[in-house]
Amino acid sequence: MNFEKFNYVYGKGEGATFIMIETLKKTWNKELSEEEKEGLNKWINPENWSFPQRVLPEAYLEFLKYDNGAIFGNGDRYFQFFTCQDDGNVGLREMNISYEFPEYMKGGVSFAMDGCGNHYIFDMRKEAVNGEYPILTCSSGCLSFEDSKLVGQTFFEVLNGKTSMDSILFD
Repeated sequence: MNFEKFNYVYGKGEGATFIMIETLKKTWNKELSEEEKEGLNKWINPENWSFPQRVLPEAYLEFLKYDNGAIFGNGDRYFQFFTCQDDGNVGLREMNISYEFPEYMKGGVSFAMDGCGNHYIFDMRKEAVNGEYPILTCSSGCLSFEDSKLVGQTFFEVLNGKTSMDSILFD
């Protein structure tokens, strides 16, 4: 797949290895560990938190092989992708726990941000269509499906778009 269509490349790193992708596929949605639960704020009870028991889109996993933690721009659209692993990097699982997605957007999985506090979110509340989930955006300060907006139906549609998330959310 060709991921070379971005207008701006702010930082291009190494792609994720096969082992990194396989580890992500097996661990991103596992039950929260005791350590993860202990690290959460005391006023939220993570005992009933869970991640969608669905498969991540293949197009997204292919992109991670191209660059694991990419920072790109396309027109006015900016991407800061989370990495596969939570080893001191900005990992997908760690970011979803830190932003408390299982509490506020059960069925949503944030995979990137836009540099302005807005998330790119796989909407996994329903089964995938042709291996893809609708992709939503919402502000970190207002995590809810009610306040989110549709960005696109496929991963590549979202990558190829040029409109900023702020424009989608607030114009």
